[in-house]
Amino acid sequence: AIDYLGTLTLSTTILALLTAFLLGGRSYPWISPQILGLFILTLCSGVVFYVNERQAKEPILPIGCFQVRGFSIANSSAFFASIAIFSLSAYSPLFIQGALGKTPAQLGLAMVPLSLGWSLGALFCGQIVHLLKERPSTLLGAVLLLAGCGLTLTFSVSTSLTAFSIVLAMAGIGMGFVSISTLLIVQNSLPGEDLGIATASHQFSRTLGGTIGIGISGSLVTTRLQATMDVLRMPGIDSRIQPSLSTHLQQSVEGLFRPEIQSLLTENVQNALREAVAQGVNLVFWVSLITAGMCLFFSYRLPE
Repeated sequence: AIDYLGTLTLSTTILALLTAFLLGGRSYPWISPQILGLFILTLCSGVVFYVNERQAKEPILPIGCFQVRGFSIANSSAFFASIAIFSLSAYSPLFIQGALGKTPAQLGLAMVPLSLGWSLGALFCGQIVHLLKERPSTLLGAVLLLAGCGLTLTFSVSTSLTAFSIVLAMAGIGMGFVSISTLLIVQNSLPGEDLGIATASHQFSRTLGGTIGIGISGSLVTTRLQATMDVLRMPGIDSRIQPSLSTHLQQSVEGLFRPEIQSLLTENVQNALREAVAQGVNLVFWVSLITAGMCLFFSYRLPE
């Protein structure tokens, strides 16, 4: 028996929620009718989905799964860890290029340790998880992730790429441990016939967390940059910028730091934008730290 209504309402809930976070604070204000309408649609379709899943013969996502501690807590841990790591991976490049003024080649080299650390952390966790067990492995990964996110708050315009890479590698290794150990916990918490539901729910939690994290972080950075540009366009300020640059900001924050755009700006404006980037991405680092702390909290609550 195919759960058509459950599929439709779950898809609508996810699509509306992700669209709201991707557009909110950038294309539309958070309190605009468009964003509020998306949140209302998310709530309504979510309620219909919940009611339907309790009555469906073969629900696409059994509500009873969330009553299993291992399932719900491990997915929550993976959700918050994904917000932290995807926020870092999405906006650390902007900090390196915009605030530190590094070249794209240097940017690429500095970001490699994050991806490499994530892969190596997952590989190493898979080798030793039978010795440490899943819960201690998750706690170890959450601590490393929290430490890496906390160290990003020490970053400034004088931070070296080596220090930046080491911190990102630490966060990546932590995410590798969390991703593998929480997946095993989710899979082991349900019967064998529900293995597909367990695996898909874990992947969905990570994807949802990453998308929401990027949406929130993008809104914070864009708002901070837009405020700086509004100040620079005020009458009486010598280093005013062209209004057309706001279009580049709405399309892509990274576009402001392309050579052809930078050549249109005075040195004072470039310095002001770099400082605004540093402050905006610093807010992203705070988001990563808080959500990494939530990941550690849920990891601690995991059943033995």
